[in-house]
Amino acid sequence: GSLVERMKFNAVMWYCTLWMFAVYFPACHMVWGGAGGFFADMGVLDFAGGIVVHITAGIGALVAAMYLGERKENKMHQGNLVL
Repeated sequence: GSLVERMKFNAVMWYCTLWMFAVYFPACHMVWGGAGGFFADMGVLDFAGGIVVHITAGIGALVAAMYLGERKENKMHQGNLVL
């Protein structure tokens, strides 16, 4: 959701693919790799994918959103307000 209205769909798919190979798979190996995994050897335990899934995805979304800037149509309409 952080890339909605900031990138075209095709570019989002490329970003996700590159992020998966550059960030997600190495992080998975470091945490879940068992013996020989960097964080696994340090005794890190990842419950329910909190480190590998949530932290890496959150940081990736934050970096992409900061790099791309504001959304194209950054307007709040009265019908969209929760109040």
